[in-house]
Amino acid sequence: PDEFLGGGIIGALMYAVNLTISDCHIQGGVISGSQGAASGGIVGMAAVFYSIIQNCTNSATVAGGGIVGSIETDPSLAGLSIINCTNNGSVCGGGIVAEGTGLNISDCVNNGVVSRLNESIGGIAGSVSGGKVSNSINNGKIEGVASNVGGIVGSVEYQTRIVDCENYGEISVSANYVGGILGEVDYTQSSSNDKATIMHCSNSGNILNSYNITLSVEDQKLAAEVEEKQQQIDELQSEVNNLEDKTRVLGMLGDEVKDNQDNVYIID
Repeated sequence: PDEFLGGGIIGALMYAVNLTISDCHIQGGVISGSQGAASGGIVGMAAVFYSIIQNCTNSATVAGGGIVGSIETDPSLAGLSIINCTNNGSVCGGGIVAEGTGLNISDCVNNGVVSRLNESIGGIAGSVSGGKVSNSINNGKIEGVASNVGGIVGSVEYQTRIVDCENYGEISVSANYVGGILGEVDYTQSSSNDKATIMHCSNSGNILNSYNITLSVEDQKLAAEVEEKQQQIDELQSEVNNLEDKTRVLGMLGDEVKDNQDNVYIID
């Protein structure tokens, strides 16, 4: 990789038009760059139009996406299509793409573990702004501490469509938003017409979100007081139970013995 971007075949594709990358295969190793998400098994960063990456595979460990790290194009234009590609390596961000705008992902499969810290992660793509993800499958486990997590896509903006996709991978994370297909839809920068769509998708993976809210100092003190009071209640209840046991024994003995608790022993 170059100084900033890492790609198994190309570090960066800048302003290319009508480009095709086909039948490229990365068999192993580690791919990274100084900009983590902009690292990909095939291409690190792509700012392209009307271009295709097809029939490619990656088995390397990648600091970004399994096929492409970052895609930057106008969401209203045809950017990059990724077709019939497979990732088998462990990645950070997305099994096929870490983040991208104006992209089309179809007939792709991820088998690698996907993880990332404090960002959006997904079995196929971490975040997508405008485009389509279709006929794609995630089999890889998704794990880590993240903001938005989805079995297919972590977060979407603008007119993004997710169609005919399946997630089979286990999702075990600590995150704000988690979904078997999509983690979050962000409309903060979209117009009322920019609707995200999910159609004909299914999730079969187990989902575990261990998100933990840190208590304030006041709440921690209150929780400690409640725990202390509960311990006192438990101790008093134990004493009451002990006295009740002694009373039952005395009741069974009746007048045969003197009511002297010092001479009564309770055997569990």
